[in-house]
Amino acid sequence: MRRLKILHISCVDNEQIGGVGFVVPKYIEYQSKYAETALYDIKNTYIKSKISNRFTLDNYNSISQLPKPFDTPDLVIFHEVYKKEYIALYKECLKKDIPYIVVPHGCLTKNAQKNKYIKKKIGNLLLFKNFVNNSISIHYLAELEKNTSLYNYRKSFVCGNGIDLVEKSYKTIIEPFSFLFMGRYNVFHKGLDILLESVKKLENWFRKNNIKVYLYGMGREKNVKKIVNMIEKFSIEDIVQMNSAIYGEEKEEVFKKSSIFILTSRWEGCPQAIQEALIRGIPCIVSPGTGFAEYIKENNCGYYTDGSVESTCKMIKKAYDDRNNLKELSENGINAMLRDFTWDNIAKKNMDIYAKIINNKRDSEVIL
Repeated sequence: MRRLKILHISCVDNEQIGGVGFVVPKYIEYQSKYAETALYDIKNTYIKSKISNRFTLDNYNSISQLPKPFDTPDLVIFHEVYKKEYIALYKECLKKDIPYIVVPHGCLTKNAQKNKYIKKKIGNLLLFKNFVNNSISIHYLAELEKNTSLYNYRKSFVCGNGIDLVEKSYKTIIEPFSFLFMGRYNVFHKGLDILLESVKKLENWFRKNNIKVYLYGMGREKNVKKIVNMIEKFSIEDIVQMNSAIYGEEKEEVFKKSSIFILTSRWEGCPQAIQEALIRGIPCIVSPGTGFAEYIKENNCGYYTDGSVESTCKMIKKAYDDRNNLKELSENGINAMLRDFTWDNIAKKNMDIYAKIINNKRDSEVIL
């Protein structure tokens, strides 16, 4: 059977702590077991991943200029939406009758659209509406992302990101008890204002029980300053410790020392940080916007809030009060990840869907 030729188009920076720049190389790596895969990087960004077929827009101005066989791919996968470089490339796909899929990675949800609203509104009308509308399918990373999308698509599918396997390690009570956030420093998107306001409301409780909150990440200077200012304004410097992004062994050590992972995002696609925590046996506190609230509930591997400060405070206290149950929650999280989210399983699922879409492309129109 002929192997499909799959071309992923993205802006990849694998120095990211997570997100698109982290997962796209994983798609290519694991799908390469079942298809001919390549990355067409629209920016000449630094990348650690060993992708043998990696091309940049600097060296190749169009898909047709790429080395064979990727000059005539069976399917193109665009990661994210708001990249001006995509406009010429999707039009080339239409001209050459190459089907393409758009993976929004959360950027089409109604909450995400509120961020830079005017700019996105104009961009949608002038450029990106047609880009998305002409795709053969939309790949959502979670049901919540699909259900809260700006547009309702007749043809779409849901499949999350995968997770790297690690050595099993069940969580037990660690003193001092601590909460961990790891991700991009974007206050509104990641709901860091909700987290910090919750700490402020419980500050005496945190101090009484000697509980700490550790933040690790990177972000734009204005967002970093905003977080620093909030911590100082709330006078919780003794509770909340803000750190730069970490990798490798240092990152693993932080995971080992952390009791609970917490993410109070207003929207997400498929947050890698939650998966990384669960596979390492760390129970999570999540908001509905993460897309993992129902999953956490169904698999009994953490706690879920309604997205408010009051509910977040309640779950923070409950996680501490239930600390004798950490091992059970830890085992449940690891088992759930191994069942549902290994990269190999995700790659196989994607390839099955791709094959069906290509075989039925005449019936796969999407409309706004």
